[in-house]
Amino acid sequence: IPGSTLLYSLSAMVQVSDAAVESAPPKSSFLSSSKSPFTLLNAILASLAVIFFTIAVVFITLFFTSNNGSQQAGKAEALQGNPNPPLSCPWMRQCEKKRAGVPPLLVISMDGFANRYINWRDTPTIKKLGECGGRAEFMYPSFPSKTFPNHYTIATGMYPGSHGIVDNVFYTPNLTKYNTLVGSFYSGEPIWNTVVKNGKISKAFMWLGSYDKINGVEASFHHTIYQEGTKEIFVDRIDNVTDWLISDDPPALSMLYMEEPDKSGHSYGPDSEEV
Repeated sequence: IPGSTLLYSLSAMVQVSDAAVESAPPKSSFLSSSKSPFTLLNAILASLAVIFFTIAVVFITLFFTSNNGSQQAGKAEALQGNPNPPLSCPWMRQCEKKRAGVPPLLVISMDGFANRYINWRDTPTIKKLGECGGRAEFMYPSFPSKTFPNHYTIATGMYPGSHGIVDNVFYTPNLTKYNTLVGSFYSGEPIWNTVVKNGKISKAFMWLGSYDKINGVEASFHHTIYQEGTKEIFVDRIDNVTDWLISDDPPALSMLYMEEPDKSGHSYGPDSEEV
């Protein structure tokens, strides 16, 4: 029983007369006893059982210790950059990770992109990212499952009820409906501010929440305030972020937001050809 101490006291008093001892027959060993012909065999089997059990315990212990060590090594390798990427991803060997000082982090959001869309149409680039990196089978959105609340949750790790952005738009008497563009409504610390506070460069291309200073800090660079009617060719956005990454002074963090296919999904339906 955990937390308890059990004390067992065994007391035995045996009185044997000298006559009884003298009259008792001599003790026979298990090697010579005629009354127990199978005692020797039983002893051998018991010894073998003990040996087998000991070997099994040692093997199981070594197996789990080795497996755990492999998992830890795999995690460390993933964090440090796999020096031997899959054969289908030879370009990974050419990445100049050390040139940036720290391994650059690139975060891309395609708003409203359902998991099933990956196999719904031909998406070779997205599949390649999963093949050469990793892919989750599913994810749970924060509540409410709206664009602004969830994107700022990704940036901060906080629930909407804690970081203050609970919808895409909302009104106050003294401001316009685009209060989600005003930094004073945002609580917590987004990752781009954490990067800047640690002396590194962070850049955000239309990432929701990066348009204004939050607690007096902002991204090293942020592009165009997102609002209805804003048009930006997606290829141009990707080219801009690519230029950041291959520049002489690449950012430690790059974040890219694209409002499709969410916008088409709302207009035409989530399973439409427009999506």
